[in-house]
Amino acid sequence: TFGVPTIRSDIPAKAKASVADHQNYGNDADAASLLHPSRFAPIGVDHSDFVAERSADDIRQLFAKAGYSFDDEEFSKIWRRAATHYDLSGDGIVSIEEFRLALNEYDDAREEGGMPAWW
Repeated sequence: TFGVPTIRSDIPAKAKASVADHQNYGNDADAASLLHPSRFAPIGVDHSDFVAERSADDIRQLFAKAGYSFDDEEFSKIWRRAATHYDLSGDGIVSIEEFRLALNEYDDAREEGGMPAWW
């Protein structure tokens, strides 16, 4: 092949991004992301923030700030469901997205007047 590749995977990206650096290191947004950003993009929250692995304390604090309150038993059961059934990465560590999926399942069952089968 001739020339320099468009995406520079042969050199490491700089630790601090600069508008003066015109190199594409493969971490730039694609056209779809620019045309249709997520609804959280204006406040600086990326999709990767939702799927990042987090501790149980972090998850509990984030959901408490969003208006959810759990007793210890309730939280541990939802956490266990997220870690076993919704574990998107297969590592047993829960992300916000995985916990939210388990919480939605729990809330849906409660709205129907029951409890989930895994409860």
